[in-house]
Amino acid sequence: MAKLEIKPIQFDQQTLAYYQKVFPANIKKGALWQTSPNTKENIYCWLMEASSHPKKVIFSIFYDNRLRGHVGLSEIDKVARTGRIGLCLDSLTYGNGVAARAIKYLINYARGTLDLRIIMVESAEEGVESNDPRLMRVFGSLGFVISPDLRHQWLHLD
Repeated sequence: MAKLEIKPIQFDQQTLAYYQKVFPANIKKGALWQTSPNTKENIYCWLMEASSHPKKVIFSIFYDNRLRGHVGLSEIDKVARTGRIGLCLDSLTYGNGVAARAIKYLINYARGTLDLRIIMVESAEEGVESNDPRLMRVFGSLGFVISPDLRHQWLHLD
């Protein structure tokens, strides 16, 4: 099995070059998507904002010693003890168990370090079916269940 490492996000040239390559030119700023040049400076600003936000935590995923994506939690609410998972992986990792291991790592981090009780993930936007059934199977195999009242939301309950 290839080596998988999950580490706090770094702000080095490898990280900036990777995200400049994989991110589209449209970057989400606040609640709106805005067209923005896909420069290292813009990527750096996005990474700085995301990693220093008090309600977010991001980890880099290295597979075979190469940066292949990230996994993180957003909308962390320490009072309600909830958070929302985000995952971005490069297609070269598909079928190798990387998504499952990264999500399992994040669940353990959320439970152990942040003391979260409910971890959420949306499978698709409202009214749009999931475009990656493999990932939905991964969530199901890790104990996530579809919320009975919100069709597109998966929950992992403590």
